[in-house]
Amino acid sequence: MHVFWNQPTEDIRRLFTQLQLQTEKLRFTYCEQNLGSAGGYARLLEHFRDGQSCYLLLLDDDLQLDSNCIKQLLAAAAMHSPELD
Repeated sequence: MHVFWNQPTEDIRRLFTQLQLQTEKLRFTYCEQNLGSAGGYARLLEHFRDGQSCYLLLLDDDLQLDSNCIKQLLAAAAMHSPELD
């Protein structure tokens, strides 16, 4: 799963860095500046074209996630894609 976040806070960066250390199935990239929704989608699609990710999640700067959201998404993806187990 590849997560792209448009201008995340430092706390979010630390959280995703920790999650990446726990699983090789998660890639996290972000933009230092807010590209807006259209710019964020375009940047995410650039990362998707490399063919290394089956699932994409675009998160904007004003979005709040549940604390278990990414772990739940990875578990759901693994149910549909055995290579993510």
